[in-house]
Amino acid sequence: MNLDKKKSIKCLAKIIAAILASVYLTFIVDVYTLNTTLKRIFVFGYFLIICAIFVYLKERFIKRRSSMSVTVLATVIAAVILTVFQNVFLPTARNNTIILQAGETGEVWLTNLEVDGESIPLSQLNISKNYNWEYSAVNDDFVFYPNENWEENTLIFDIVGNKMTLSFAANTWSGSVNIIESAGELTTLALYSENTEYDRASFLVDASRTYNLRERCIYNVGAMLLLSFLFSLLFHVVTPKFKNSRRYKENIKQKEPDTGKREAALDIVRIVALFYVISIHFFLNCEYYSYPILGNKMFVLTTMRTAFMSCVPLFCVLSGYLTGEKALSMSYYCKIWKILKIYVLACLANILWRHFFFSMEVSFRGCIEGILNFSAAPYGWYVEMYIGLFLLTPFLNILYDNLSSKAHKNALVLTLVFLTALPQIVNIFNFNISGWWLNPAISSDYLQILPAWWNGIWPMTYFFLGRYIKEYCIRAQPVQMLGLYMGSVLTFGVFNYYRSYGHTFVSGPWQEWGSLPNTIMTAFLFVLLVSGFSRIESQKIKKILNKLSDLCFGGYLVSYIFDTAFYPILNKNISNIEDRIYFYPIISVLVFFCSLALSYLLQKISQFSDIIKKYMC
Repeated sequence: MNLDKKKSIKCLAKIIAAILASVYLTFIVDVYTLNTTLKRIFVFGYFLIICAIFVYLKERFIKRRSSMSVTVLATVIAAVILTVFQNVFLPTARNNTIILQAGETGEVWLTNLEVDGESIPLSQLNISKNYNWEYSAVNDDFVFYPNENWEENTLIFDIVGNKMTLSFAANTWSGSVNIIESAGELTTLALYSENTEYDRASFLVDASRTYNLRERCIYNVGAMLLLSFLFSLLFHVVTPKFKNSRRYKENIKQKEPDTGKREAALDIVRIVALFYVISIHFFLNCEYYSYPILGNKMFVLTTMRTAFMSCVPLFCVLSGYLTGEKALSMSYYCKIWKILKIYVLACLANILWRHFFFSMEVSFRGCIEGILNFSAAPYGWYVEMYIGLFLLTPFLNILYDNLSSKAHKNALVLTLVFLTALPQIVNIFNFNISGWWLNPAISSDYLQILPAWWNGIWPMTYFFLGRYIKEYCIRAQPVQMLGLYMGSVLTFGVFNYYRSYGHTFVSGPWQEWGSLPNTIMTAFLFVLLVSGFSRIESQKIKKILNKLSDLCFGGYLVSYIFDTAFYPILNKNISNIEDRIYFYPIISVLVFFCSLALSYLLQKISQFSDIIKKYMC
């Protein structure tokens, strides 16, 4: 693409952005003041000129181009503010013109006006026209008194709000009143009442503004462009002060990670674990769990699901493998900041997605609560588990390192397997029911044989398994290990198919994260990967794997966004659940790379906080 064409496209983009921003600003003014098309056109032209002037001044006096990180950060902050304060930027309240006209007989007393639950003194009304109505300061009422020769009368006032309740006195000498709303709708309210005591008649005006999808998209984009423009200007002013400071320059001098000493096989383990996570969600989103387990295709799906259950255990084994040297220190605990940054950004991305595409109500308090209770990101339970494992790691290392012999370490691993994995494959039958072995799905009550209270500490089992594999450098011939892994997957796949045969998928302890089948498959898969990819020497390939590996944590947390984007399309077009298996490779790879791309974006945003941190430290 030549230079002139690039300039033309850039100029066109600026013009479109200025038009959208001007549309939004005109809309905001229109909500409260404008009442004719001519005024709207004039104000739109005014804002269009102002936007053009601001863009010109920015380019004229700020020569430095915005970096991608600053642009993305400004856009994300704008999106978050726009989401949290959506009712401010797209107000539902609007200016309403109310016209009251008394009927030909009887008095009319306007006694009270309530706007959005709050009573408004009638003395404060913005009266634009009053013809033959009187204001009574004693009672704070507006009154129309008819005479023998009935006269025309009009009371017009403007009020801003969503819902307004007009209250009128109703008694034996009252007549009727015509109420005309902003939309031109006429309503006649009869006020006559035979009740001799004071009575009241009320009329509700529902004037709240609603937005269709087209309006919401146009106005939100316009508002986001304005906010991101303002924030990018702010960052242009602030970041040079950081970067020119001596403290920042001293802290910024750091080396790139040494990919030469990093094991590429471990990056592959993390990448495979993420792909397995996305694959296991295929079954959740393609409605596999609502279909009877019968036939060849369901056997294949059940076996695939069995294999993919190694996803989270792989992450835990990798933690033990990599963090065996971590000691109890403040510097270690400070490293959790990197995890929390990505987690918070992923939460915000999920909140924005669910707000704009699923109309989820968003509030500042709700966002904070969702982040703290790990519900803001639907797959955030993993972070809750991982934080605990991260905090315990130095103490787990102390325990492991103080075992004096391999026999003691064997005993530790086997004890944890006995406590967390073995009960989940033993305590799964009810021997008191006839035919329990032919059709185990007929009962969900199981006879306990082994203690199962400690099942929940399965992350520690995988952690120590990772430490054990690293310390004793457990390796095997890749072909042999592949055979063992595939054999275990097929064996446990058959078992899971048998457990649910003839019924919808039966979830039980035998296929939970810490179960013995998952422990065996995870151990085989981990050793297979570290043995099969231990000889990668290409620095380019190592660098690529390193980058992809670093994106896996964020990719896990934001994969929900693409699950909910792509699977409804698949389910709508492919009604047969069994036939959706053919689309597994396409949709899983699509979700995988889209999640990594969004994770890369979040990582770039998080780098801005590093600038501030390095300046402050």
